[in-house]
Amino acid sequence: MKTPREILLQRHSAAVPALDAIRARAVARIARKEKPDPRSPGTFIEFLISLRWHAAAITALLLLAALLTGEPSPKPRLPVAESAGTPSPDSCILALRRYERELDAMDAPPPREAPAPIPHACADPRREPECRDFA
Repeated sequence: MKTPREILLQRHSAAVPALDAIRARAVARIARKEKPDPRSPGTFIEFLISLRWHAAAITALLLLAALLTGEPSPKPRLPVAESAGTPSPDSCILALRRYERELDAMDAPPPREAPAPIPHACADPRREPECRDFA
């Protein structure tokens, strides 16, 4: 009876020449330091790495353009600050309180008018005996 090892070696003995050929090509490629075909698709990481110099150059050009065209802009001046000067803390507090009252007035619901009284039939003294019958 054959052992499992002998059975496996017998079944796969046909693959030995093909494996030897693949091994020989790999060793030859390593020996020649052959590079893979540049037209073959690479991985996404390889693609990103190839773009890093391009991205660095574009960034440098944009920074250079910003430095050459950038002029310091004058600070905007507020017309209120120029004409009135700095307000005192008391006037600021008074203005804030007045503003708060105005906001409260805008937020409050409008005053409701009292409904007009509806004349009741029993309010007439002449019809009083009729109203007693319904009560």
